[in-house]
Amino acid sequence: MFSNTAQLFETKTNYDVIFEVCGKEIKAHRQILALKSDVFYLQFFNPIWSKQDKNGKTVIKIMDPNIEVENFEDFIKYFYINKIQFSGDNVFGILYLGNIYNVQNLVIEAEKFIWKNLAEENLIDVANSASFVNSQVLVQKCVQKIVKHRFLNPNFFNLLDKSIIIEVLKKNNKWQMITADISIENDEERVLNIEVELFHLIVGWGNHQLEKKNMENNRENLRKILEDVLPFIRFPLIPGNVFHNQVWSTGLLSTETYEQIMQIKKSGKEHEFPFSNIPRTGSLIYMAIDY
Repeated sequence: MFSNTAQLFETKTNYDVIFEVCGKEIKAHRQILALKSDVFYLQFFNPIWSKQDKNGKTVIKIMDPNIEVENFEDFIKYFYINKIQFSGDNVFGILYLGNIYNVQNLVIEAEKFIWKNLAEENLIDVANSASFVNSQVLVQKCVQKIVKHRFLNPNFFNLLDKSIIIEVLKKNNKWQMITADISIENDEERVLNIEVELFHLIVGWGNHQLEKKNMENNRENLRKILEDVLPFIRFPLIPGNVFHNQVWSTGLLSTETYEQIMQIKKSGKEHEFPFSNIPRTGSLIYMAIDY
């Protein structure tokens, strides 16, 4: 079967659909594509998504700026020959297309290739890219690896996208803490509470985002950057005096949020979100290093 369809891909005989991608036309056959993708099926028979040229061919313009013509050609070819040559340059682009057009076999193949070739030095890039292409399988694998093997290291944490930060904070694991600030070890004012350390880490990440986005570093902008992240910090687990001295004093929490946290803290009932009061498992280990 695939030898016949492969020939069709090469010759384009009796093609009935044209994709316009980055100024290039890619010709294909609706029936072949629709058999493997319910998204293509809907597009081909929905006038909102497609139109017909003077020869009766279906024409679909691909407007997504994240889709490259080479990747789209390889993606279309997959429908004809049922295989694809992955590389570090194209795999996330192919995975992106596989998710958009709901081609699950291709998605699984791409995810396996990425995970098989994962290295410690590209964990950040893979995690962020997996989030961008909406690969929840890879996101969760990366997050598990981050939580299991990484320290609370700002140099690492600051490079993670917000979506990955949130997934990390959802986990119940405690982390080892690593810092270059040797003074913390003997600082009686600094209580090594995991939620406090996560809060400081998140604030540092927020400041890094402000710099990255060329935004003025002020309290209001920092609040906006952190508004989706802070609910995953388990503030009710922070001792009262520590909370006031190290969290409330920053001015990043509203009075309404403060009251909500205090209510959760006083209730004694298990609360999951926002501001969970369920302790993370494991133990917090302090480590100090010089960079």
